[in-house]
Amino acid sequence: EMCIRDSLTGGVGAIAKAPHRLVEVKPVTPEFDELSATLGRAALYAVEFKGGHTVTFVVVYGWTGGAQDAKAANRTSDMFKIIFNELKMQPDGPQFIMGDVNATTADIMSLNLALLTPEGDSHAWHDVGVLAELWGQLPCETTCKAASAKHAYRRDYVFANTEGFELIESFEVNWKDLFAVHATIQFTIHLEG
Repeated sequence: EMCIRDSLTGGVGAIAKAPHRLVEVKPVTPEFDELSATLGRAALYAVEFKGGHTVTFVVVYGWTGGAQDAKAANRTSDMFKIIFNELKMQPDGPQFIMGDVNATTADIMSLNLALLTPEGDSHAWHDVGVLAELWGQLPCETTCKAASAKHAYRRDYVFANTEGFELIESFEVNWKDLFAVHATIQFTIHLEG
């Protein structure tokens, strides 16, 4: 049987290095379940580490053209509203959102508002790439160079809540990979202790 996906669907995934194990998490909200199961635009994972603690990750794929098309940007903004709502329903702890947003943070209203949340708020979010200097890297480095584009743009991101941000040990954008269009964003978090 052949399955044909339309332009409204995507596909995301994640891996973890041993000895850590990645676990797919069942969404609490029906909206996130639809975003994940039906549209393939987001997936919710957790990694367990010492002391029974977990880190929660959401891998995302925003609608194509969000930087040029208001309709695509609004869909991606709605996706982030659903993600933030889902993460508020998950257990407290370090949380990350990462992936191809297909837009700038300014294009995505709900994401932009979350990044403006005061740091003291328990649901404050940080754009890790903006703060890359903390790990000796260039801030806001480009991550996407489409074949038809004249310039590379920043479309791929890692966002962390404050508790997750404090665990980051390294961060880099790496173009030395097999992917012609997207750079690989690599970051290491401290899970022991």
